[in-house]
Amino acid sequence: MGTRRLCFQSFFLISFYLILIGLDSMLVSGQCQINQRSILIQLKNKLQFDSSLSTKLVSWNPNATDCCAWGGVTCSSIGQVIGLDLSNETIYVGIDDSSVLFNLKNLESLNLAANNFNFSQIPSRFGSFASLKVSILRILKA
Repeated sequence: MGTRRLCFQSFFLISFYLILIGLDSMLVSGQCQINQRSILIQLKNKLQFDSSLSTKLVSWNPNATDCCAWGGVTCSSIGQVIGLDLSNETIYVGIDDSSVLFNLKNLESLNLAANNFNFSQIPSRFGSFASLKVSILRILKA
């Protein structure tokens, strides 16, 4: 009788654990937070770029619910944008100290290489990214 009870308890605990793991992966799937999506859409609308040459920014659809699936966007497990790769997006205007880019407080990685900022001054607010570990900011002239 004791062996059956132990088997049942083990089976119950393993089943319960597997259900929790399944629920956890469903709840924490990196689904984009609404405020993060809003910031990205505002950023896209302020940037000037050639949409015929863009591969990432053109995929940012304001009607899509999960911005974590957008080109160039990496999210944490709780849906915060932690990585932004906008390299080769033909951006030529739109990032200054007033940019909504700086509202992405959890950004760890930012790549703006191979865009045409025409020797624009690098915004001083880049120093405000407390979590930024990797930043590629090549400022090129076409």
